[in-house]
Amino acid sequence: MTKKTNNSKSQVQGHCIFCQGTGMTKQHIWPNWISRTELAADDNKGQSHERTALDVAFGTDLSTKQTTVFITPKTVIKQGTNLSQKLRMVCRSCNGGWMSQIEDKSKSVILDLQSHADIILSVEDQRKLVAWIALMTIISEFTDMPYKAIPSSDRKYFYENKIPPSNWEIWIGKYAGQEWKLRYSHKGLKTPDFDIEKFDVEKTKVQWQSSTFVVGGLMMHVISTSCKFLQTLKIEYSRLTKIWPPISNPIHWHDVVIHDDSSMNQGDNFSALETVNYLRDFLIHASDKANGNVAKDDTEV
Repeated sequence: MTKKTNNSKSQVQGHCIFCQGTGMTKQHIWPNWISRTELAADDNKGQSHERTALDVAFGTDLSTKQTTVFITPKTVIKQGTNLSQKLRMVCRSCNGGWMSQIEDKSKSVILDLQSHADIILSVEDQRKLVAWIALMTIISEFTDMPYKAIPSSDRKYFYENKIPPSNWEIWIGKYAGQEWKLRYSHKGLKTPDFDIEKFDVEKTKVQWQSSTFVVGGLMMHVISTSCKFLQTLKIEYSRLTKIWPPISNPIHWHDVVIHDDSSMNQGDNFSALETVNYLRDFLIHASDKANGNVAKDDTEV
């Protein structure tokens, strides 16, 4: 008689993405308290999550016979949020410990900001919000595994310091529209493997990402990259308020610019477009030095 095995026990135990420990548990992508707000019960209106893959490659322009840089965007949009989605990526100790503390400390700040309350966001409150946004960015990216760009070194830094690395950039803004009430957008950029001195067009890897979150009237935008060259690009949003790297002044929420659906769509794409153009110019110049003239491709994100 063949003895049945317990499949659940025979499966290989995973390791926590933060502490590398075991004793794994499922983690909600969005906090439970958000799923209990009126935003989650709005008949999916203004609720969606989307993924955009940006692939950078070299090819030959058949009309000019010159090498050119091709950047191909592929976007998948799903209606409804991933509010109920859980991923088994963190251990019980992290999930019920410091991660829960970050959520608890930031909850009141997020609720005030998303309701457009006339408040002053102190430096301490900014730090609480930054910690939560960084945690959401790291967790949510695991829903887009092929274009996951945040390296384990960034996760380790966040675990040890409870703040993101200094090369991350985070902005916030007000939102007053219908299409983005509860939304997550992720963009991953796959490029030739390169640094400032050299690049290999045959090898590619994902090394840049942007994440946009909207909770009611609060929008948050994050950029991070493991590429030293792309870290030299400093993007400035005139209509968003930067909170990371940290600033030393409080923010008067009354003075923050309000975004409608049109400006939200533009803002979500802005950092990717700026980065792609910056990268394309560099690759064209580098390839031009190595191989001769290179044509510039006009693909838009």
